[in-house]
Amino acid sequence: MGLNGKPRQQGYTVIEMVLIVTIILIIAATAVSRLSLPDITLNAVGDMMAYDIRLTQIEAIGSGKVLRMIFKSDSSKYNYGVAKMRDLTTIKPSLIIMTDAILKYSKTGNLIDTNEPVVITIVDTQRDSKKFVIIMPGTGRVEARNASQILGDMMTYDIEFTRTEAIRIGKRLSITYLSNFSSYDYGIDKTRDLAAIKSSLRIMTDSTLIFGSTGKPLGMKIPLVVTVVDTQDGSKKYIVIMPGTGTASAQNTPEVKP
Repeated sequence: MGLNGKPRQQGYTVIEMVLIVTIILIIAATAVSRLSLPDITLNAVGDMMAYDIRLTQIEAIGSGKVLRMIFKSDSSKYNYGVAKMRDLTTIKPSLIIMTDAILKYSKTGNLIDTNEPVVITIVDTQRDSKKFVIIMPGTGRVEARNASQILGDMMTYDIEFTRTEAIRIGKRLSITYLSNFSSYDYGIDKTRDLAAIKSSLRIMTDSTLIFGSTGKPLGMKIPLVVTVVDTQDGSKKYIVIMPGTGTASAQNTPEVKP
């Protein structure tokens, strides 16, 4: 009972409510910073690098000059556009580039002196996490990707490249996939090592894909599914090659339609 004879109301005082809300906010902020900040930082850096590359392409067209971007392993800096410089450590001190590459854009904006995709790898050495920026030959189209996405990009590109090369030379070309291996040969005397993307990636399919001189896959009546597993977390990526056309797609689940 209160002093006035009325029952005391049950509940929290204003001070108690403020304390509770403050504690909840502190816990939430700590959880968010621990769980998502590394991904947010790497995603932002990947998008920023992709923007810098696009800007270089645009400025090459605008200036009517050939512009180059130079990336060096174990460095956090690169040049872009016309006399601009980017230092990734201003965003996070543990960010570093792990690729040696030169991008050269012509005055028409085309990527020149390369006929294969260029992949720039960014590593957060504090957490050993990676982000990839892929630049396609010819058009210079650029995208920031994670490990699963870049895996799909590279494997589907290798299949299309082998198919195109078979047509160009007028001979059969094949790609052989072996279980528990991380590498395979494609095109003419080319090798792809998936461990360069992530050391825990392994192929889990034994199969040979053969392209005839017309670019059509030989001996295929149903779709071929090549499975790649990340032995670290158990996640899988499926590369589906269709009979007849030989077109390939990367999927998170093997959704094939014969």
